Amino acid sequence: MRHAARQDSRRSKFRPCTPADRQHLAVISNQQNKSATGDALGVFLIGVPIASMSGGDHEAEIAFLKGRCGATKT
Repeated sequence: MRHAARQDSRRSKFRPCTPADRQHLAVISNQQNKSATGDALGVFLIGVPIASMSGGDHEAEIAFLKGRCGATKT
């Protein structure tokens, strides 16, 4: 009986992917790509990944949204 209750609570926490989630994923994926380019340039010029240090890293949020929406090409 406990096992069934645990599964029901997991299902209630799951929220399906919405169009707004997909749009947000596209926006932050684009920002992440720009940050990666800035990091590469910063490391090449001064040895420091400037974009990641200034809050441009969205890796965790992208992973969460890709898990919810499926790993489509963004």
